[in-house]
Amino acid sequence: WASTTSCDSCGSDKRLQIDHCHETGRFRGILCEACNQKIDGALGRMTQKERIRAIKYFTERYIGDSDV
Repeated sequence: WASTTSCDSCGSDKRLQIDHCHETGRFRGILCEACNQKIDGALGRMTQKERIRAIKYFTERYIGDSDV
């Protein structure tokens, strides 16, 4: 991860952190502090299955409503 220069979510190069699964310890990527806090706030208290279902729900219904 040392060669990573930007957040995998938003592209920021400020205050980068290692994102990992607290259940398994598995490395997921690099996030800036702001994205890490937003994701953890939205999904942090969910189990892995609940997160996957929530993300699936969101992407299926909101695809095309984004500027991404």
